Amino acid sequence: MTRSHVPLCAAVVILQAVAGTAAAQEVPEPALGKSPQTVLALLEYTRNLCDRVAGKVVERWQALGESPEAAEAVRQYLVNEEMSELAASRAAADVIRGLMRQVRSETSPATADSLDRIGELIQGLCDTVAYPTPPRESFEARLRQRLDQIEQERINLGGRLLVTDEQLRELLSPYLSPIQLAGIEAHDEYLDYLESIKPKPRGPTLLELMQAWHRRYAEATRSTKIAVGHFIAARADNDARALREACNEIIAEVIPLLRDEELFLIPTQQQPASKGFKPEMLLPLQQAYREIRDLAVNCKAGRQRETLVHLAEMNRQLQLAAQVLGRYSLTP
Repeated sequence: MTRSHVPLCAAVVILQAVAGTAAAQEVPEPALGKSPQTVLALLEYTRNLCDRVAGKVVERWQALGESPEAAEAVRQYLVNEEMSELAASRAAADVIRGLMRQVRSETSPATADSLDRIGELIQGLCDTVAYPTPPRESFEARLRQRLDQIEQERINLGGRLLVTDEQLRELLSPYLSPIQLAGIEAHDEYLDYLESIKPKPRGPTLLELMQAWHRRYAEATRSTKIAVGHFIAARADNDARALREACNEIIAEVIPLLRDEELFLIPTQQQPASKGFKPEMLLPLQQAYREIRDLAVNCKAGRQRETLVHLAEMNRQLQLAAQVLGRYSLTP
């Protein structure tokens, strides 16, 4: 994954975590007025380091094929073979972070801001490389996007900071040994960092929870709905015998439903959203089935007026329930 120019992988305080290393080989201070150019050299180094590792990862993943086992093998390769390189990228980022105050005193705000943005983008690149997640094509697309963003920001930096490749190499040279040594020493700390950026398993969304609830609800209420259909057909045909049979059928089916109150509990989003979801009674839906029960009881007793009252209320409650369920493209 190679593109020309461009810079960084801003990060966390790794050099401070390896104080013994820093003591053994102090990180040099840039010459007066040279901190912006020094940061640019470190950015270029970090970007190229992570880009180089990315190329190795992609090549290995392509050879292994597309499978969960291949993705895991690639991650193990990173841990076993490239860990010190990735840890060095974070050590370089820490050096950059320590120099940014001096950079802001020696250059314009626009230049300093541009260097900061490049740093953030390169951290994104390095983090993407550090924990490759399938599918491979999406992983490669994320890498390309990061590289394009970095390149664009590097172009935006434009003529504000002109440094030759030779000057960049000279400015970087005093920092290579401390950074690489810190990377080796920070192996364990970097493993902890990898764990922290590991994608967390995504829980089900509210829509998925609603769909799962609706599948159970639809299965549980199918027989009752069929019985209500028989009732409506018998009433339309003015068939007294069929009407009585339908009402008995409704009673037999709906009573067990009303005993299962969890059937009418739908998942709802708590506030704030970080609290997740909690079950909440969909009262209109529960009331609709109570009206179905009362409709059947009155129908069986021959109380036609009361039967019609409950039929009308059933329809009204179902309409109210439909307003809630319609938000998820579901029906009562």
